[in-house]
Amino acid sequence: MTTFKDNLGREWSVQIDVPTIRRVLRDTGFDLSQLFATERLQTLADDLCGFADILQSLVGPQLEYKELSGEDFQNALDGRTFEEATRALLFALVDFSPPSRRDTLVRAIETAFAAEQAALKVVADRIAQLSVNDLVHHAG
Repeated sequence: MTTFKDNLGREWSVQIDVPTIRRVLRDTGFDLSQLFATERLQTLADDLCGFADILQSLVGPQLEYKELSGEDFQNALDGRTFEEATRALLFALVDFSPPSRRDTLVRAIETAFAAEQAALKVVADRIAQLSVNDLVHHAG
């Protein structure tokens, strides 16, 4: 089981099993069992409102236990939370996957996160090299 915290410090557990996959599919139309097999992973990054709905469905039983509404939960989501929740979801799916695939999936996830960080560093370095004159010249 993996976890993430919302911006109010509340911890949420993510555990994938067949009933959870069915609940998320019923609630959101998103099939978690196909996340690694398709381009669906990009959907999570491109549609934060949709991802918030998926997260809400994932933690639905915990919301009931904590006597919180879906809106209460979604109001406590921010960029850091989405990032932590993405990791929690991906590694919960790894745990749900057949053991023979787990090592490969973990390597793929870690490689993707490392590539993202490297790309962000390249962009930050390029921005740092620009001067105000460069920006004005390129804008005009």
